[in-house]
Amino acid sequence: MNKRTKLIVSLLFVVVIILAAAVTRFYSSVPAEVIGGVNQPDVARRLESNANGYDIFENSSGLCGILDNRDRMIVVPEWLDLSFAEGETCIASKRIGGKTLRGCIDFEGNVTVPFIYGSITPHQNNGVVFYIAEADADGQFVIYDSSFRPVFRQSWSGAKYSDGKLILVDQGGIFTYSFGKNGMNFMSAKVSGETLDCPYTMEVSSSIILDQLTSQMLEEIVSDTGAYLEYAFTGDKELLTQLTAGSQTGFRQLYPDDHTILEKKLRGVSEINISKARLEDGSTGYAVSVKTDAGITYSDENDGKIKKLDSTANARVIFTGTGLNDLTAVSGSFREERPDYPVPEPPPPAPEFDPETGEPIEPQPTSPEEMQQEDIPQAGGQTGDDVYYAPEAGIMQDE
Repeated sequence: MNKRTKLIVSLLFVVVIILAAAVTRFYSSVPAEVIGGVNQPDVARRLESNANGYDIFENSSGLCGILDNRDRMIVVPEWLDLSFAEGETCIASKRIGGKTLRGCIDFEGNVTVPFIYGSITPHQNNGVVFYIAEADADGQFVIYDSSFRPVFRQSWSGAKYSDGKLILVDQGGIFTYSFGKNGMNFMSAKVSGETLDCPYTMEVSSSIILDQLTSQMLEEIVSDTGAYLEYAFTGDKELLTQLTAGSQTGFRQLYPDDHTILEKKLRGVSEINISKARLEDGSTGYAVSVKTDAGITYSDENDGKIKKLDSTANARVIFTGTGLNDLTAVSGSFREERPDYPVPEPPPPAPEFDPETGEPIEPQPTSPEEMQQEDIPQAGGQTGDDVYYAPEAGIMQDE
């Protein structure tokens, strides 16, 4: 045997060893019921079928797997339960860390949605399929579409589907969605905030606004409006850095030019609304109108006394942006320039002096008789006793 022949024999030997090792690894990783033949899985009962003829089955150990339409096992039975979802996806459950957790797998057994949920519930409305998944660890909810892609960029503290409406809750508000041919429609929002210990709630039902603003954008707008109100009443300029990365000159305090005011206190927010607005540069933004109740302490210019006043002031905050990343406030101001101060009482009349003595003349009180005589009108411009007015009869009489 020459050297070339020996080399060829050696290479063939190595190839045989590699193939033998591969076959050994394959059989060691395949369940026993598959080794016996692809047509001989351990099927105790069939649980569910889909439109393509695939079956979810349960083996003699109570675990679930999937058979294709030729009864070939494509997902080995290792799941506590399985149920068909949209596409080639199944909702599955498995015992992990002493808990039964749910996620999703495809028809090859690959995990497509992590096993972190206590429940995954399917819903359907007007042909729109979606899933509500509740996390086991913190009870937060994630909404998935029919392809198990998250519908929102956030989780929710509450989620409920009822009467054809999906109601979602988080710390910022309550959001309601309906369903149409094009999917979910943002139907209404109720967003809450608080500033200077004064709570407020903005309710939005305008389809024009809801078509362009997401729930997170609305929450950001409500939060930034509260920050502006705090700046307007306290003058803390650090708050403006939370509102805008641009110029801060468009933000004015409440009654900025009234120097008689000693203190401004926000007592409540009675109204807050949002609408579309046309900006100076011709672009479109959003205007938040706020009606506030304020307590004003001021120095009266007429008598120099310190007084208090309840005042109503209307603010307007302007926002621009098409998404959460570029949403920003560009201005904030109040319509009123000063409080509605009470009209001062007229000063008392100047005293009269006697020209001869220089002494002040005291006003003489009017006697009851004089007052009664002054109240009796004279008829026809005449004087004397020949004519008088009889109030009871309401006529002129002659004596």
